Amino acid sequence: MNLNYKMVGEHISNYAIGDSEEPLNFISFTKLMVESRTISFYHRSRTIGEVKGNAVVNWIFFIIDGLGSIFGSVMAYWLVLRDAKYCNDCKRYMKKKSILKFLATDIDRTIKFQDIDNLSSDEIKDLFLPTNVGKNEHYEIIVYWCQECDKGYLKMKYMGKNSKGKIEENLSKSKEFEISSYTVRTLCDLSRNGFRDKVVV
Repeated sequence: MNLNYKMVGEHISNYAIGDSEEPLNFISFTKLMVESRTISFYHRSRTIGEVKGNAVVNWIFFIIDGLGSIFGSVMAYWLVLRDAKYCNDCKRYMKKKSILKFLATDIDRTIKFQDIDNLSSDEIKDLFLPTNVGKNEHYEIIVYWCQECDKGYLKMKYMGKNSKGKIEENLSKSKEFEISSYTVRTLCDLSRNGFRDKVVV
């Protein structure tokens, strides 16, 4: 009458709990496992106490475990996809690539990036002058694009100093806007890293 998890032997539904005639199923099995389990408390790898078969305590911890799993899953999903873009036309997530950084004091380049759809390929190429931003306030240019239709977005991520002097994104100064398929293809062709085939999500 011992349970095994090897998928061999008689199916658990052939049995009932105690004198009950109700066959074991998912709900009754879960109830049995929760209410009969032993909860141990540890301090520095030493057991300092145990609670055996206390239904109320076991259900409280079971619910806490369940809520923790749900919260952890939601947080993991949010961390992975919070900055992702989705192409509704092609039903797929867009690719993402950081392609350039330049100083926030470069006003001319800042204006041109915001008007990038109206620039020629040569004018866009001129924007890709290498710049050593160091720990100064700067823009990080990030491109999102769909590999199927070349629909895309350009994000000018403003990296400035916080109250502690550390560099982090300033959301109020960051800019994000849709760009044309022509601009996406031009950026793909001009990027020094050839980011069309490289993915960062």
